Amino acid sequence: MLRLLKAGYENYEKRQVPVSERLNWEIYVVTDGELAPVFEGRKKIPLKQRYVWVMPRGLRYGWRSGKAPVMRYAFHFTALPNILCKAVDE
Repeated sequence: MLRLLKAGYENYEKRQVPVSERLNWEIYVVTDGELAPVFEGRKKIPLKQRYVWVMPRGLRYGWRSGKAPVMRYAFHFTALPNILCKAVDE
């Protein structure tokens, strides 16, 4: 079930998304700018352009962007099809 759909430009350089446990699956589609998840105690993941991030529920992470705002579509789901869940686990 889709719980949230959000689209628009965000500047995570100015308004950081702190690391926290996510209750839903999150799919972020980046169409303009750069975006990457942030994990505690791990080195920075490179920023990606024109990318789809699929993040499982229960994971602890935040988001960061480049200096320019990023255009992203955010989808939060309570569940995803099994085939996608298995692909993310791998």
